[in-house]
Amino acid sequence: MSEATDPLKVDVHARAFELAVLAARICPVLCQQEPTHAIELAQALLKAAHTAIDPDRELNELAELAQQHDAELEQYRSFEAGVRFITGERRFDRAMPWFRKFIKARSESEQVCDDAIASARANGFTTFQLSSLQGQFTEWKANDKSQTARAIRAKRAVKETGENRSAKRKSVRQNKHH
Repeated sequence: MSEATDPLKVDVHARAFELAVLAARICPVLCQQEPTHAIELAQALLKAAHTAIDPDRELNELAELAQQHDAELEQYRSFEAGVRFITGERRFDRAMPWFRKFIKARSESEQVCDDAIASARANGFTTFQLSSLQGQFTEWKANDKSQTARAIRAKRAVKETGENRSAKRKSVRQNKHH
């Protein structure tokens, strides 16, 4: 089969002509003054158009973002750095009690909690664990603090109610005796 009859052969001259026509339509004045620059602009436009309609573009962008996220979290994979990252505390001695309380709340028993912490101490954290545990910890801590605050308010209300009742009893007794 000769080159002239090959249906799959791309005609380079036809492609060059199409590119020149595109350049002339996009910027006719520039094409007359600087044809090479006009063709470069046309090529840039074609590349941008191809990128815009590329079905894998979003997938590739997401994969790139995931790689960047993993690279950012890499420094927190060790146990101490991971515990500080998950809890949001700068100091490990402040982060560890919160982390232990969080893991204990998620565990069936004290032994399961200790085993999970020992495993994390030995192996560190995966980037997935760091991401998911940080979000879960934030939600858990807010809920834990609000439960603690409710319990304190309830205790205070019972105490105040008890004090109010005893004060009323005293005033009623005093009124009866007078």
